[in-house]
Amino acid sequence: GVPAEESRTLVRALEFLLRRAGIAVAEAPGDSPVVVRGAVAITMRPAGLRNVEVGCSVAERDGLELGRVQQSNDVPARLLERAWPDIAMAVAEGAAEGIADILEERARQAGSRRR
Repeated sequence: GVPAEESRTLVRALEFLLRRAGIAVAEAPGDSPVVVRGAVAITMRPAGLRNVEVGCSVAERDGLELGRVQQSNDVPARLLERAWPDIAMAVAEGAAEGIADILEERARQAGSRRR
């Protein structure tokens, strides 16, 4: 994983981008019909690189998984140390896009069941 402060930076970036896309973000986990859970793993690579792997699971509140978003990129270690807020925003952009796609599919399916 990543240290707590870096994790909060990523969460804040993701929340900002989801809201900007018009997706409501609940203040408390129980306030939403959908739950997004994420994990970040950073592993050593050769040549001063670190692999940053981010995964998000999007599920109904009852636990039924709607989809997953996965990202994996090699990043220079010095960049991780110096520019985490920029990296977090780039990671959040990819995650927000994938989450939005999953939620759009959920809405389409719910609409087709009502007909």
